[in-house]
Amino acid sequence: MADERDDLNKDLEVEETVDYTEFYNEEKNKGPKKFWWIIPIIIVVVVACIVAAIVIERMTPSKKYANLYEYYGATADSILVVWDEEIISGAIKVDNTYYLELGMVSENFNNKFYYDESLDKLLYTTLDEVYEIPFAQTIYYKGDEQVVSDYYVAVRQDEGIYVAIDFLQDKMACTYFELTAPERIVIVSDGLEVYPMTFKEGATIRTKESIKGDILAKPQVNEVWYKVEEKTENGWIKVATVDGRSGFVKTEEVLNQAEELYCYDSGYEEPEYKGNQKDYELLMVWHPIYNIEDNDKIEELLANTKGVNTVSPTWYKVENASGELLSMADKDYVDYVHSLGMEVWPLVSDFTNVEGDGWSVKELLSNADNRRNLIDNLVSEVINLGCEGINMDFEYIRDDNGDDYAQFIRELSIRCREEGLVLSTDNPPPKAYNQQYNYEILGECVDYVIIMGYDEYTKANNEPGPVASYEYVKAGIVDALTMIPADKLVNGIPFYTRLWTEYIDENGDYILDTKTCTMENVWSTVEKLGTTPEWNEELKLYEIFADIDGIHYSMWLEEETAMTERMKLVREHNLAGVSAWALGMELDTIWDVIIETE
Repeated sequence: MADERDDLNKDLEVEETVDYTEFYNEEKNKGPKKFWWIIPIIIVVVVACIVAAIVIERMTPSKKYANLYEYYGATADSILVVWDEEIISGAIKVDNTYYLELGMVSENFNNKFYYDESLDKLLYTTLDEVYEIPFAQTIYYKGDEQVVSDYYVAVRQDEGIYVAIDFLQDKMACTYFELTAPERIVIVSDGLEVYPMTFKEGATIRTKESIKGDILAKPQVNEVWYKVEEKTENGWIKVATVDGRSGFVKTEEVLNQAEELYCYDSGYEEPEYKGNQKDYELLMVWHPIYNIEDNDKIEELLANTKGVNTVSPTWYKVENASGELLSMADKDYVDYVHSLGMEVWPLVSDFTNVEGDGWSVKELLSNADNRRNLIDNLVSEVINLGCEGINMDFEYIRDDNGDDYAQFIRELSIRCREEGLVLSTDNPPPKAYNQQYNYEILGECVDYVIIMGYDEYTKANNEPGPVASYEYVKAGIVDALTMIPADKLVNGIPFYTRLWTEYIDENGDYILDTKTCTMENVWSTVEKLGTTPEWNEELKLYEIFADIDGIHYSMWLEEETAMTERMKLVREHNLAGVSAWALGMELDTIWDVIIETE
């Protein structure tokens, strides 16, 4: 048995010593040779997937909507006002009612509001009545009528005054609507014209000329989008809408553009201030009244005039801030002028408001009681005298009382219309520095605005110059016509000029002096100076210069030729007429020039 077992072990040992190395090496060498081609395929597939992803990403339109808060620069609690696509500030919301800041309303939409500090109320003045509007109340007054509203018409907030847009909606030549996210009031002025566009269903307006631009809007049926720029090289059209958004739409997404303009129209009609204008050309003369006896000269002064239809004696001066008057009026004077077929429009001035004389134009005009007292006094005076009009000559209007003056004129115009009186105002030609006169308001509510087309140079200029050069007069007329209708505009003409003297005194100081020369004594002055006038084509005036005994004289003459050039301007611009300063200073021959010049 032992021998058999040994033999068996020997057999096993032979089998265990078999060498497998060659077998394994052969198998290992076969693997790489069989699968090496898979790696390039994987690389190609990966690259293809990446390229496909890029192409798909580029060809897929962005679904991201533009953040309109960022677009408008708004915050969650801000209220924007978009006026004719321009974003302006000045709106609040109180009890679900929107309000616009008073200054913004007056500047852009309706200038008939006035805050009266003496009443602590907001006034709104129309052609025939004054609204008195308390703050944060639902009751206000329309003349003597009490009106109850569903909202506060006016409120205060953060030291500002705000007016309800619901109250304004029928008082503005514009359309408005409200939008949210962000909260904004969109206002579109009447007369804005656009060519509306229509789009295919699903059209998208984006922030840039690419499908990757953020979505600005998907046009709705009730939105008016219009073309801003023609088709670009990339096939996009720039479009906009009145709420201030502008973006790009693909050309193929546009159905058509309207051939006819769409014009925004709220239906608002500006009230027509029908007053008491004349159906003839006005030829008015101011008659300076320095004392009561000057009234007796009117018969003599009018004896040689031609074509005069209106006389304005300077009878009234405001005496104090309460609205009392100093008067040099004369009933016999009125009766005599009427006997000649002429009208009388007495002048009232603020000339007693000289520094140190103790009363303030601001105090007079900013106080409701004072304004009304002055109006009552004026209207009562001219009616009792049988006069046909009032000529307001307030020359102390400054920046701090311009709005007060405008309110006074509005209130006075209501009374004048009620009583059938002609209301005229005297004003300097409009310049950048005298806009406190509010020429547009005057042109709206008075019958005649007389621009004083003279005093181009006074001693305040610190240099000599003409009373009224051609270009000065022309510029005054042209500038005024941008704010005042021609049939209400009257040009003031001078019957005087100034003689200027310049010299060096004994102390070596330069002295400039001047004195007024009437048309009557111009030629005697020329004769005394022994010089010959020469025509200045640019100024369209004759001028003289002379040096006598160390004094330099200069003068620009007012006479027939200069008046002819001036009257050509008046007729060329179809003005309502002229008013002359002043009766008694003219040459008898000047009347034919005024009447006959075409």
